Order: sequence, then structure tokens, then C-alpha cells
Amino acid sequence: MAPKIQWPLVLFSLFAGVGGCAFAFAGVANALGEMSGVTNAVTVVAFVLVCVGGLCSVVHLATPKNAWAVVTHILSFSGISVELIMLGITCVFMVAFVLCDFVAFPSIVKTACGLIGALSGVYLAFATGHGYFLKADVEHYEASHRIHFHIINRWRLVLSERLEHAWR
Repeated sequence: MAPKIQWPLVLFSLFAGVGGCAFAFAGVANALGEMSGVTNAVTVVAFVLVCVGGLCSVVHLATPKNAWAVVTHILSFSGISVELIMLGITCVFMVAFVLCDFVAFPSIVKTACGLIGALSGVYLAFATGHGYFLKADVEHYEASHRIHFHIINRWRLVLSERLEHAWR
């Protein structure tokens, strides 16, 4: 019997990956001097794609109970929790990137949001595609999970240090 294609999972990977990479291009284009109107339009489209991808992921989980279980176990660093973390991080940078034009922030702030967001967008595309690796290559699978853990853990430490410094 042939395996069934899980279309919500395929669409999640497609939309979230394309949205993440589109935002990456917008962030880099902004850093290279492209007009804000163009990069903001691409970012809004990328945000919509990532949100649609996220909804496809929820549909793939079948019930709200399963979706809630993913949220409550977000720091388990399972494949789906890493995808959810990256969805959230990338969306935060997308919103910050567009808001920089509407709030009186220096241009360097928008450039920083765009470049850091570009990294998170590319990593989002990697994280959504990572689930398709065959588990037969156990050494590679375990090594890539360690990479996920170290990247996310490093971001968490940097964020906590920044917040701690801001409160002083």
C-alpha cells in the first residue's frame, strides 16, 4: 500500500518556507538600499504566506488538543516545536521590520531587523524542510537536532541577557 500524501504538511512546508525566504530577500534588499515600499510589500506577502503555512500546520495536527500540546511543550525542541519557534521569531521580525517605517526608528534598526530576520527566514525554511529527512541516517539526524538545540538555546541566552541588561 502506498503512503498517503499529507497535504497540510506539504502546504505548511511550502508556504512557511517560501514566506521565510521571501522575507530573507526583502531584508537583504533593504540592506542593499531597495525602496521601503517594495521591501514592505514583500514582507507583508511573506507574513501572509507564513501565517497560512502555520494554519496548515494546525490543520495537520487534526485537533485543537494536539495543537495545544505542541504549544505547551514548545521547549522540547521536537521538529514541530522548532518549526513553531521559528514561525514566531520570523513573524516578530517581519512585524518589526514593517513597523520601523511607521515609528520614528533610525534606519539602522530597520536594517538590523531585516538582516536578522533574513537569517531567521532562511532558518525557518530549513526547519520546515528538516522533517523530511529520512531517519535512516541516524547520525545526521541526531547531529542536526543538536544544531537546532544549540541555535535556539543561544538565541534564548542572548535574549535573556538583553532583557536582563534592559531592566538594569
